[in-house]
Amino acid sequence: MEYRKDAHRIYSLTYPLIFGVKSRQPAFIEGIGIIEALKTKIIELSENFEVKVV
Repeated sequence: MEYRKDAHRIYSLTYPLIFGVKSRQPAFIEGIGIIEALKTKIIELSENFEVKVV
């Protein structure tokens, strides 16, 4: 586990990303392009907010 350090604090925050799907259907279908669009958006947001995506 990695910790982030500031002048007066050391911390590590983790948040799960959960997708609820109806009746056990696939959340993302590979051929539609939703997966790549979602990955791109998550990476873009993580860079803006200085968040590390694991």
